[in-house]
Amino acid sequence: MSVKLSSLAGAGQQFFDDSGLPLSGGLLYSYAAGTTTPATTYTSSAGTVANTNPIVLDAAGRTPSEIWLTESATYKFVLADSDDVTIWTADNIPGINDVQSLITAVYTNFANTSDVAKGDALVGFKQSNSSGVLSGATARTVHQKLQDLVTVKDFGAVGDGSTNDAAAFSAASSAVTAFIVPAGNYKIASSISLSADVQMAPGAKLTIPTGVTVAFTGQFVAGVQQVFAITGTGEVTFDWTKVNTGPAEWWGATPGGTDCATAINAAIKALQTTQLQCGDYFVASTVKLNYEHRTLVGKGSQYNDTTNEVTRILMNGGSNHVIQIGPDSKPAPVGGSYANALYKQIILQDIYVARDTAPVVTSDCCSVRVQWAIYAQLNNVKAAESIYNFYFTGTVGCSATWCYSKRVASGTGGTDKWYGYYAYGFDDIGLAGSNASLYWNYCQAECNNAGLNAAGGIGFYCDGAFTDLFLESPETVFCESAMVVMGNASTTAPPTNTDLQIKNPTFDAFYKYGIFFKDVNQFGSVDVHDGYYGPGATAVACILAEDCPGSIRIGGGQMPMFTGTSAQGFSLDTVNGFVIDRVQILDATNRPVSISNCVACEIKPIVKNYLNQITTSAVELLTTNTHCYVQPIIYGSSANIAVGVNLVGSSNGYNEINCSLIDPTVLVSGSANKLVINSVQVTTTGLSGTNLVSGVMN
Repeated sequence: MSVKLSSLAGAGQQFFDDSGLPLSGGLLYSYAAGTTTPATTYTSSAGTVANTNPIVLDAAGRTPSEIWLTESATYKFVLADSDDVTIWTADNIPGINDVQSLITAVYTNFANTSDVAKGDALVGFKQSNSSGVLSGATARTVHQKLQDLVTVKDFGAVGDGSTNDAAAFSAASSAVTAFIVPAGNYKIASSISLSADVQMAPGAKLTIPTGVTVAFTGQFVAGVQQVFAITGTGEVTFDWTKVNTGPAEWWGATPGGTDCATAINAAIKALQTTQLQCGDYFVASTVKLNYEHRTLVGKGSQYNDTTNEVTRILMNGGSNHVIQIGPDSKPAPVGGSYANALYKQIILQDIYVARDTAPVVTSDCCSVRVQWAIYAQLNNVKAAESIYNFYFTGTVGCSATWCYSKRVASGTGGTDKWYGYYAYGFDDIGLAGSNASLYWNYCQAECNNAGLNAAGGIGFYCDGAFTDLFLESPETVFCESAMVVMGNASTTAPPTNTDLQIKNPTFDAFYKYGIFFKDVNQFGSVDVHDGYYGPGATAVACILAEDCPGSIRIGGGQMPMFTGTSAQGFSLDTVNGFVIDRVQILDATNRPVSISNCVACEIKPIVKNYLNQITTSAVELLTTNTHCYVQPIIYGSSANIAVGVNLVGSSNGYNEINCSLIDPTVLVSGSANKLVINSVQVTTTGLSGTNLVSGVMN
């Protein structure tokens, strides 16, 4: 039986009569509350020995023992004198709680973890601040409040870096739809799949050893911080319908760190889009986008020597490629087609790619190498300090847009060279060219190296089978040659040098050639539209073409030579089907156009000389040119050009020369020098040997 001490009287409790005298021999009756039914009281807390009823007081009016009441019962007490005359009545008297028992009961209730009505459910909560309860706040229990926040530690995770917390993570994912990972290092030593949404708190990290995969199939949220520490073949995967974008910092990449390649590559493997922040990411090995449908994106590429204004990836060394797009090796055809095997849709965007060491020439290192890829895109990428800044081979439908190529440092270990943009044409992918439908749009190249200015520094290079290559508004400055088109003239296979289109090029301050065409094969076809060719003082020719049995058309554009350069406009040697279609050659001092050993060419330049004098001729057919049509526009200041058109020697035959558009006032000796054939002035139309003279001759 459980009893409680009476609140009315205890051992030795003294009672008095109405006169204030001790109630000697008084009688204390006990009843059930509100009744006259006797109720038992007890002499001790044991509840085993009953008091007499009534209790008889001693001579001093005191109780002989303690009075203990039955738990949960209430009593009525009646006090009478020795003659049984009632002095007072006290009703509804409960027992006094045992303090320790009360404490124990309270503790037990608050410590209860199995009854949702106890524990934290016994504590009230209302959202407040330092000024008090917030207006409109709703009263809840602490239990309800804590349910707002579920962490993996609620399921036994330790986070000490050595305990295997995989089971705790799995239990949390099975029990709730979302949970938080508090700060700590959580070792995941066995593969798990987490369907719940996971939020990583600042300072939280998962250590994943080799052979272990952690698969997140729900949402995953983390700040720009390291949340994965992976060794060996350890791996993280995401459901891309839930999470497809994240920073490389999740894997430990850090701007200013010594080697971020492993972390960036792990991010690329796990995510569809990997983000890089402002700052310099140093790498000791190649960053590889060697998975399909991947994007690596930074915060900008136009670096101006200010820390943390753009994203830079910098190679620690002079030999490795900095970034590779596409697989490590050439894939085998799928269904008989290489196009089906190429890696699809890889994007590099808003990043500066360079190296912090001079490039090793013999390594043929690249800043960005695109290989065996289809629909790859380079957008706003700046590349510097490699032998090949942008290199393309075995690609289909790929592009570089608003990209910038630069070289300052001198190479080591061999004869230096530099190609800003290079299309390698000797990789057979079962198509006419090695890079089918390759687009270089609004791309720029700059060479700031004196040695390369003189030899080996080329802005754009199309090599071998360059079919289906398109350049929109390319721009160069300070290159030895702004562009080189090196075909494969010896080939007798189907067309591999067709459909090269160059629109609106700006080739400024080149040291040797604006465009150098070489070996464009018999199937070849090249179109250049509306270019600007600004030769430097040492330049040889704005356009040089040699050994090209294919056809090349240069339409429109201008070649200003106001700075005193001795460069020619066009120099053609052993070419067929070359067309000069109203290109403006402005104030040349050397021969604007000279051709040798050419067949079926159309020569229609615009030669204008107001400032400079030409002591030779505006157009010269030097030797063995046949079946060409020549119709220049020639004008300028009086007597600034010696001869309009000059056929040198007797080997030029079966050509037509139309002199109508030559202003005789610009010529020394006037109209008599419109046309000279084999040192003889020709002033009448008709046949002159095997050459046809047409147009107005005076």
